[in-house]
Amino acid sequence: MQETLVLILSSGLTLFLVKQVVLSYKEWRKERKTKFNTVLPKVSEIYEEMNHLRHTTKAGRVIILKAHNGGGRPKVGTQLFSSAVYEVWGDLSSIKAHWQNQELDEDYTRMLVDLDRNGKVESDTANMKDGVLKRMYFTNHILHSVTVKIAQDEKSLYYLSINFHEPTNLLEPSIQEAIRASVNRLKQLWG
Repeated sequence: MQETLVLILSSGLTLFLVKQVVLSYKEWRKERKTKFNTVLPKVSEIYEEMNHLRHTTKAGRVIILKAHNGGGRPKVGTQLFSSAVYEVWGDLSSIKAHWQNQELDEDYTRMLVDLDRNGKVESDTANMKDGVLKRMYFTNHILHSVTVKIAQDEKSLYYLSINFHEPTNLLEPSIQEAIRASVNRLKQLWG
């Protein structure tokens, strides 16, 4: 009799535990699906905005990168790395696959400090000091670049780099306005 009672109670407990596991799994799937349904449209809109910016400014490549140091907020005095997150390109080739966890030198780090302070940095490859960024720009035939801060969290600084491979007047009002509008939209999407 006692064995039967233990069997009945344990099977009820087993059924209860199985039910809880199934309910937890369903809740997890529902939450994951909700996150997926909100993240995917944002990614699509980010790419749309980047493509719009590339076409409007006639840039060769538009890329969103993140600066990181492997944990914690990026800061001077720690080794920084840069990784490509999103990229659209036209006449220039893609660098996203090759620009992952790139160790940054002092000049690139200084540019990121200026970017964090000012929100925007304009660069002409001919006037840059030799370093990892100038060599990459030179190899990819980039004459000018505009870099704009998009967002920052506890682990990364996200920034937009607009690369021009043809002589471009970066002070032209239509280019300035296209960049301003797209950066504003990207910041909203990132938020």
